[in-house]
Amino acid sequence: LIPLFFGVFLIFCFKGLKNENKIISHIAVLLTLLAIGGLSMALKGSMDRSDDMAIIRVSIMMITSVIAMIFFVKSFIDARKK
Repeated sequence: LIPLFFGVFLIFCFKGLKNENKIISHIAVLLTLLAIGGLSMALKGSMDRSDDMAIIRVSIMMITSVIAMIFFVKSFIDARKK
C-alpha cells in the first residue's frame, strides 16, 4: 500500500503544481525521489526472487516515476529561466 499512499499525496500536490507553488513542487519531487528509492529496493527483491511479474510491475512504476522526475526538473529549469 505504500505506492498507493505516495500516489494519494502526489494527487493532493497536483493543484499546487498547476499553480506553480514552489513548496508543493519541491514536496512532490521529494516524494517522487523517495518512491524511486523504495522501488529500487523492491526491484532488487523481486530480482532476487526471480518473480517476472513483480519485476515488470516494479519496472513500470520506476519508469513512470523517473519520467515524472524528468518533467519536474524540466519545469524547475523553465521556471528558473523566467
